Amino acid sequence: DRERNFAKILVSIVFLFLFTHSLRVLDQVYRASIDQVLLYCRDLKKFPNIPTWLRTMNLLVEPAGLINASVNFIIYCLAGKRFRKILVDSARNTFKRSGSDQSRNTEFFVLNSVRSPRTRRPPELPKTPPV
Repeated sequence: DRERNFAKILVSIVFLFLFTHSLRVLDQVYRASIDQVLLYCRDLKKFPNIPTWLRTMNLLVEPAGLINASVNFIIYCLAGKRFRKILVDSARNTFKRSGSDQSRNTEFFVLNSVRSPRTRRPPELPKTPPV
């Protein structure tokens, strides 16, 4: 069951990556194919006729990369039970703590949470020096 869940996550992320980055690849391939034309137009001090579809694709390339990164996080949250648990526990630990040792406690908690269940020790909070 864990392997099947992992496979779903991996396949989802790969397809999302291929879809969102295919626009960038198409854009770069097309630009490489018309590179000589663009240089010729520049030498003549003329503006080349850039197709509408290329201008539209340029508007979509950057948001597609952002969407890829954002949706990956959502995929992990939806499919990964362990990821959700560590995320929620880390958030709780972050908001429970206050003071200057907050980041150190959060880091300690996260590092101890990623151990395998067989080797995990009960988390020991670092001693805070008296103020």
